[in-house]
Amino acid sequence: MYNERVPKQLHSMNGWKNWETWNVALWINNDQSLYNLALECCGFTEFKNVIKNDCGFLTTNDGAAWDDADYSEIQSMMNEMKAGTDLRYWGMF
Repeated sequence: MYNERVPKQLHSMNGWKNWETWNVALWINNDQSLYNLALECCGFTEFKNVIKNDCGFLTTNDGAAWDDADYSEIQSMMNEMKAGTDLRYWGMF
């Protein structure tokens, strides 16, 4: 059971390292604009730079900071997204 006294970042969340990583992955995979941006970026670092610096969003709509998500888990997710997407077929490039 969740213990309020333990910081939420110490808990794994639905197979992800923590709540922030889960929430960032959830937003990228369930918001078409974020998904398309993730496919266009060369990696999670570029994605974060664009979303924060160009768009002005420091957090997801749920309050998870993009920088608090586990880099390697989100990068792996983005690699899998790109491997399974034929961008020319969908007319993105």
